[in-house]
Amino acid sequence: MMRALLLSLCLVGTLSLSAQVGYYGVEKTTPLRWSLGLKLGTSAVRGDVAPDISNSYQVGLSLQKQVSRVIDFRLQLHNGKSQGLDTEVSTGIKYNKALNGTPDRSEFLVAYDTLNPAVYHNYSMEYFDASIQLKVNLNRLFSPSGNDTWDLYVFGGLGTMLYASWINALDENNQIYDYANIEVTGSDAIRAALIDMRDDTYETYIDQDVINKTGIGDYAIISTFMVGTGFRIKLSDHWAVGLEGRYTYTRDDLLDGQEWKNDNTLPETLALSETLDAHLSGSLVLAYFFGGEE
Repeated sequence: MMRALLLSLCLVGTLSLSAQVGYYGVEKTTPLRWSLGLKLGTSAVRGDVAPDISNSYQVGLSLQKQVSRVIDFRLQLHNGKSQGLDTEVSTGIKYNKALNGTPDRSEFLVAYDTLNPAVYHNYSMEYFDASIQLKVNLNRLFSPSGNDTWDLYVFGGLGTMLYASWINALDENNQIYDYANIEVTGSDAIRAALIDMRDDTYETYIDQDVINKTGIGDYAIISTFMVGTGFRIKLSDHWAVGLEGRYTYTRDDLLDGQEWKNDNTLPETLALSETLDAHLSGSLVLAYFFGGEE
């Protein structure tokens, strides 16, 4: 595996160098540019609760430095919100501290485990993330020209995420929701009934793993690894517009506030869900180039 990775890096580096060197080893005079990007889009958590992208968003900034015609390095910063809403009932709440009767840093006493053991999970997750990435422009690998009008690229990198999650567990009178009143069938009908039943406040904090807590409000911090792809078209020598998607791996299962299987009979050591959460985003990107002319 390590040998294959080293060979791949050598190949990319060789192709990148050859793209900047003309015939007989004569170096081309192609200035290496900077770019500043603005991102706007939506986000979602791939986890234990169905995502609700209609109420989610992401905004971001990126600073990119071209190191060759093929390779760029960049720093990205994001802020956003991801929400979710299940339309399938769950009984896996026995160990969920936000639902099972534990006050958990709140004046409210939530007691779904004794009063209403079946729920429709929901969550609202706010986050900030920062990452450093290596970006490879695939269309430039074998292109002899330095005046490309579009780019198809892939990227990967490491980062960190600061996040906090809450659920809407109580109504405006601080009472738990009576989900027995949901008598309709079908995903769309259940969703509409849940939206009509609930208020718009996410008042109940999701307790995080002790090792990830920061002491900054309700936020936890985790390390991340991301991969993604994008397509960009140049509008002029200084401006470009494009689309970008990103998949972020985490070592956390509480982005969506739910880490338990849908089974209240299992002991705690077996009741944890088997997959960790991941974060996905899709964005429209506007980029401004500076620091030289191509």
